[in-house]
Amino acid sequence: MSFDGSTTVLEFVSTLNKTINMRDCALSGFCLFTDDPAGQELEHCLKTHLKVRSESPVEREIEKVTAQCGSAPADVC
Repeated sequence: MSFDGSTTVLEFVSTLNKTINMRDCALSGFCLFTDDPAGQELEHCLKTHLKVRSESPVEREIEKVTAQCGSAPADVC
């Protein structure tokens, strides 16, 4: 299975479901999660309109704080 930078999470999951003969996400409850980029013990459910390769809002926020503080924050600066 392949995807590119313009593939949305919904398109990716729909293709995955068809490939493995799984019911639609609305019926199965299946969704994709990503680990927290700050390294905390959290997972974030990927919103279906986001691109598969795009940065999450959490990653963008960490990037902003890192730029301000000079390093990845343990909590927040």
